[in-house]
Amino acid sequence: MKHNHIWIASLGISLEQLALEDGTLVTCIPDLGPVQWSRDKLIGEMQFTRNEPYPTSPMNSADNGLADTLSLSFNIYLVQSRAGNVLIDTGIGNGKYRPDRPAWDRLNGPFLAILEGLGLDADHIDFVINTHLHADHVGWNTIADSSGVWRPTFPSATYVTPARELEAMLAKAQATSNSSNLLHGAWQDSVMPIIDGPGYLAVQPGEIVAGLQTIALPGHTSGMIGLILGSGDETIVFTADAIHHPIQLPNNAPASNFCMNPEESVQTRIKLLETCALNNWIIAPYHFPAPAFSHIKRNEANGYEIKPFVLPG
Repeated sequence: MKHNHIWIASLGISLEQLALEDGTLVTCIPDLGPVQWSRDKLIGEMQFTRNEPYPTSPMNSADNGLADTLSLSFNIYLVQSRAGNVLIDTGIGNGKYRPDRPAWDRLNGPFLAILEGLGLDADHIDFVINTHLHADHVGWNTIADSSGVWRPTFPSATYVTPARELEAMLAKAQATSNSSNLLHGAWQDSVMPIIDGPGYLAVQPGEIVAGLQTIALPGHTSGMIGLILGSGDETIVFTADAIHHPIQLPNNAPASNFCMNPEESVQTRIKLLETCALNNWIIAPYHFPAPAFSHIKRNEANGYEIKPFVLPG
């Protein structure tokens, strides 16, 4: 496996990419970030003392238990393999009205231009997988047409999401008197146009989609999935929101404040980290700024630590 910089000269953007031995390419495309989030708004009170700055994040030496803010990214992953071109989660998107999330409000980012820089148009995408249906994971599902109507961004793609996640959100929407505000507005502008248009392929954990095995990662939401690509030492796990930041690597670290079931979320995270460490799998985290691709190693003191790839100079 090779870990490379991909330089898109026309945009002045450098991307992380893994090249597997079978020719599969995995590219990390930040839709937004790194941005600074309030530590207490994201994680809340840690269960270890603030006098112990553990663990230090590889992307920012101040990104630790003592920091008031934490660096986050919102990473879309592009997988190019024999099974086709696959997007894993679709970020925040452009032009989405998010007044209660100012950092996400009506963005004008270069994601589609980045795809073009990689040689892909929107109609070259074969699968779009939403690991769960939160607003920061579904944004590029849709773009506005000339009339302001939200349409699927990727007209040739099969849109995929967990069956349990879709069922839960449909039930929530039916029980909500004003669904226009559901998911900060993303239900109306980024999810419903898929449901009412091409529809979702609703999958169960364990199913294979576009060469990727789905795995249950409940807790952040009831139906969230992760994805496993490859085999042996070339196994990559797309962790969705099972972990938001390296500060959560200790076993006693809490769930994020955005997790529906915090206790289950912690159990899921610890089990996932244990599995990745035991098998030497590579994680592809959704919210880690570059370098995102990392190995998980057991830390006998209190949990785990990450060993990011060192990008070639």
